Amino acid sequence: MSLKRYLKLSFAVLSSIFLTSCYVSPPPVYQLSPVPDSGIWWSGKQYAADSTNGISTFVAYQRSDRHHLIFEVEFTNQSEEQVLVSPEDFYYLPLQSAEDTVSQREVHALNPETELLEIDKSLSREHASYATHTAIDLTVSLLDLVLAIVSPDDAASYEERLAWEVNRADYQQLHQARVSELKGLREEWEFETLRKTTMNPGEQIRGRVYFPITKQAQFIELVLPIGRHPITLIFKQIKHRAS
Repeated sequence: MSLKRYLKLSFAVLSSIFLTSCYVSPPPVYQLSPVPDSGIWWSGKQYAADSTNGISTFVAYQRSDRHHLIFEVEFTNQSEEQVLVSPEDFYYLPLQSAEDTVSQREVHALNPETELLEIDKSLSREHASYATHTAIDLTVSLLDLVLAIVSPDDAASYEERLAWEVNRADYQQLHQARVSELKGLREEWEFETLRKTTMNPGEQIRGRVYFPITKQAQFIELVLPIGRHPITLIFKQIKHRAS
């Protein structure tokens, strides 16, 4: 076997090993449905309904991402009093059966206000990092300009300047993509999630609520503390492997 052919074969084998060792398995997909299976269907979603304390409630499981279970929740205040809705107070109890009453570990919903604050911090850090990078880049360019005047032989070559320009353009695109991603995430948390709201009589609110995933749970008991008594709903959880 020639050396060239041997090197090609070795490269192919090593590449295969590398790709196999670096394979990242896709996260499982979770599907939740109300228990008992008697909810109202609308646009492919099954809503669990409840009416307690004059609060009409509809809850549907929407989807899961890598870390969260996402629910769509709707409340209508049919009472004669103001009602405070605080999604950060919502939680669920992970259960092994629909009749399980042993689990007392509360898994609380994410607080939209906290998430928005963290996104704003990330945007601030991103802008500061880009400004610092730009200032350093400008300083290097000015030094190179001075060096080109004082000592032309020591100045950067055309190839080096071209590489700087390419790197500058790549970093700018990366910065813009990161800012766009964070702004899109902020809009989602600001306008699509359920946020802390005081409902007057006759008012209705709707939005998404995010909960951390409990992988081992077979059922979850969703607890929504609103009004004088919490609203409790049971959902069955099924884990589907994506691979």
